[in-house]
Amino acid sequence: MKMNPTRGFTLMEIVTAITIVLILLGIGIGTFYRQRSTSQIKPIADGIVAILEHAKADAVAGKNGSNFGVNFGSTTYTYFSGSSYNASDPNNLVNTISSQFVINDTIAGGSSIIFARLSGTPSATGTITVSDTQDSSDTKIVSVGSGGEVGVVQ
Repeated sequence: MKMNPTRGFTLMEIVTAITIVLILLGIGIGTFYRQRSTSQIKPIADGIVAILEHAKADAVAGKNGSNFGVNFGSTTYTYFSGSSYNASDPNNLVNTISSQFVINDTIAGGSSIIFARLSGTPSATGTITVSDTQDSSDTKIVSVGSGGEVGVVQ
């Protein structure tokens, strides 16, 4: 009986297959972690938009005869009523984000946007940037326009 020496896999074929699997696994894991971070940063930006829209809607409705606004800290954003932010007001609604993320604002005149009662005109315009501290390229930018328009621009 004659043996067939071409049967089976060579060492080179096995090493090539393992290398391809490892490369694909590396790409998959990297994509997973980037997607996970992005999937966490988007809800934060959406939450900021929602709270800004809520403050604007309450101001336009004239709720409690007051202005309403949002104040931004590095890891918090706070919904408040009144013509200025008072950190000790028990009626403030404070939203705290994970320490993995940071909020930076470019709001003219401070860290608060206050919407005028009945008109909804903001006291200032600017942007609020939410960034991942572990990946500085992962950001979302919320913009507030002069007419009170609010939205995620990036």
